Order: sequence, then C-alpha cells, then structure tokens
Amino acid sequence: MRLTTQQVNTIKTLVAEIFGADVRVHLFGSRLDDSKRGGDIDLLIQSNTVIDQQLHKASLLAARLQLKLGEQKFDIVVKDAQTADSSFYSEASRTATLL
Repeated sequence: MRLTTQQVNTIKTLVAEIFGADVRVHLFGSRLDDSKRGGDIDLLIQSNTVIDQQLHKASLLAARLQLKLGEQKFDIVVKDAQTADSSFYSEASRTATLL
C-alpha cells in the first residue's frame, strides 16, 4: 500500500469526523500496488446505515484531505444501506484494504 501511516491516520480521522464513527473506509485501486507510482487515492466508504448528504460529505472530505495531505486527486465512493449493489461496488470491496 502506497500510503504513509500519517496519511492513513489523517484519512481515518477525517472520515470519522465527516461521516461518523460507524463507517468503514477502504483503499482500493492503484495505490494498493507497491510497484506503481503516482495515481489518485481511491477511497470506498461503507456504512450499514443510511448516510445523508453523501455528495456534500464526499466533497467536504476531498477538500479537507487536500488541505491536510496536499494537492492530490481523491476519488471517494460511498456505499450505504440504500445503495444498490453493482459489479463496481463488488469489485471495489473485493480488492480493497480496510484502513
């Protein structure tokens, strides 16, 4: 995984502040491959309950991550109790690593 301990802790802290303590945050995509360089930070946020204002919260998280971690691209995907299952969510969940 190509994230530092500080980056992981920052991500987990901000996710809990914005989405609540009951969500899980996973890293998926190219940042899991230590042999690659660069790439955006793909985050999958999952909850067994409904998350209100998903788009607003995801945008807020991306902005706050940029302020804390610097100019980077973040892709934030939210799956809550009302989100329909799809092959995308299944694949992201299958390959993701819990932070």
